[in-house]
Amino acid sequence: LTGLATRAFFWQYGKYNLAKVRWEGITESLEKFDPLKTVMDSDGNYLPSDDTSGNREFKLVEVEGLLGPEQFLVRRAHEGRVGYLILLPLRGTSNGKVGSFVNYGWIPNDFDLKKLSFEGRSKVIALTRKGEVTNKLPEHQNDVLNFIDLPFMADRCAGGTHPDAKVLHLERLARKEDFLNEETLYPLPSTRETFRKPYLTPQRHFDYASFW
Repeated sequence: LTGLATRAFFWQYGKYNLAKVRWEGITESLEKFDPLKTVMDSDGNYLPSDDTSGNREFKLVEVEGLLGPEQFLVRRAHEGRVGYLILLPLRGTSNGKVGSFVNYGWIPNDFDLKKLSFEGRSKVIALTRKGEVTNKLPEHQNDVLNFIDLPFMADRCAGGTHPDAKVLHLERLARKEDFLNEETLYPLPSTRETFRKPYLTPQRHFDYASFW
C-alpha cells in the first residue's frame, strides 16, 4: 500500500506542476488583456489552424463575426438569483457556418429580452471554453437548456456548423470598468475574476497529492 500511495502522490504532484504552469500562462494572458484578434471566415474558422498545443481551451480571443439570430437560454443562478445565460451563434462574416456559440452573459429571469438586439456584425472578446456535459439533469425544454449543450444548439441552427462549434464555445469577457453603467449591465458578462473555473485547478491537484 505504501508503494501504491507513493506512486499516486507523484502522479498527482506531476499533474499539479503541469496545471500550475498552464494556469500561470492563463492568468498572465488575462492580466494583460491582450486577446488574439481574428475574424471568423465563411467556413466558421477563427482559431489558428497551426495550433499544435493540443489544448484549445482558455485562449483569450477577439472574434469578429455575425451574431444571431437564434437565442438559447441556459438556466443558471447568479449570487442567489434565478436567471439564465444567453447564448448566441456566431457565424462567418459572409453568412457562413456557425463557428461557435457565444455565452454573452447572465440575465435575471424577469429581464425583458425585447430590450436586446444582437443581430449583425459584432466583435466579441472571450475565452474559448468547452461545452458542459451531464447526465444528471432532465431534458431541455424547447430553447431553454439545463446546461451548455453545444451539439443540441448546433442541430437547431440553420446553415450548418463548424465541427468546433460542437466542442468549444466563447465565454464573453469584460473588465469591470466596461460595464459600470446600469443601462448596459445586462447581459452580465464574465470578468477575469468571475469566469467559470475548471473543476481540476492546480490547487485541487495539490489537494489530491496531499491526500496520498
